[in-house]
This record gives sequence, C-alpha cells and structure tokens, in this order.
Amino acid sequence: MAEFITPDNFDKDYEYIFSVPYDGKLSYELKVAQLGIRGLKGANLAPHQKRGMEIKLQGLQKKIDHYRKTKPPFLEELRKLVGAKGYYPNEFCKGWDDDHNGGPNPCHGWNCCEPFLKFNTNKNCPTDDTCWAAAYYWRLEKAAAHGGKMVQVLKDGRLGQGQAIEQEMAEKLGMDIITIQQGAGQDLKKQLKDAGVI
Repeated sequence: MAEFITPDNFDKDYEYIFSVPYDGKLSYELKVAQLGIRGLKGANLAPHQKRGMEIKLQGLQKKIDHYRKTKPPFLEELRKLVGAKGYYPNEFCKGWDDDHNGGPNPCHGWNCCEPFLKFNTNKNCPTDDTCWAAAYYWRLEKAAAHGGKMVQVLKDGRLGQGQAIEQEMAEKLGMDIITIQQGAGQDLKKQLKDAGVI
C-alpha cells in the first residue's frame, strides 16, 4: 500500500524493482481521502458543506488509520535491507481508473494511452497521476536498460492480480526475476543474500 501522497523521484535509477502485494484502487482512494482531509483544514466552505465532506471522508480516514496500524513489516524490512538500490512502489501512489485498471482487460503499461498516461512531456517520464501500470512499466524499462532485475515477493506462495501484470511486463522486457517468499518461517535477509541482492 502506498504512503499516499509521497512524491516519486523520476530522476533516480534503480538496480532492483520490487513487485509486492499491492491494492492500487484502495491506495488511490486513500490518496484522495488524504488530500481531501488536508483540504478541509483550510477550505472556505459553509458549515453544512464542510460537515457533508467530513462525513464522506470519515470512512476513508478509517482505512488510512487501519493501514498505518497493519502495514506489513516484511515489506518495510525489504525496503530497508535493499536500501537505495531498490524501487519500492508501495511508497508511492499512482493513478487508478476502475475500467482502465480493474476491468476484464486491464492496462499492462506498455499499452497505456491518454487520458490515463499523464506523462510529463518535458521530461518524458510519468507523474504521480500517471496510471500505475504505465509508471511501473516505465520503471522496469529504465532498470532493464542497465541490467536491472525484478524482486518479486510471493505472499502465501501466490501472486496478487497486479503482480501477475508486473511479471508479464518483466518477461516482455526479458528481465531476470528473483522470487522471495513472504510468510511464517521465511528469512528475508537470507533469501536476499542467497539471491545476491544484498
């Protein structure tokens, strides 16, 4: 899950791109909620309008609080162990559209188009509003150009829906995929050492 509105750094190159269990739709909802909650603090609204917005955002605020309490320690440990060499997409929230990303034929990044692409045309890179799949594919492509690898985290031996798409992206680019098991009794540090990541 993303840390909501943390800005991404598109100028940085990474040796490892993580593929981790992720709920892009919920992450986007949380980002919108966080922006809405911040906006309410300084908003010039009539009392009844402000109260209506507060009620609407209460449910999403509960999701934010729940996420912060239940953030998977395994994934935080992964980020810390690999450090600056690894791109951890859960730190950032990108764009999500139910039809474009969640329909029967979801975007795979390489086939993304406007109005979902939302690239910075001056720098030819994604923005924080770019479709998550297009932004992730751009990251993989950049890493693949200098021999980067994907570190894929399997939770309970299975890939999440988004991770299956990420795997297809890596395979299309001919990238090596290092698989790490997440779960009871799994030693993350040993797995990363054995794979030569750390």
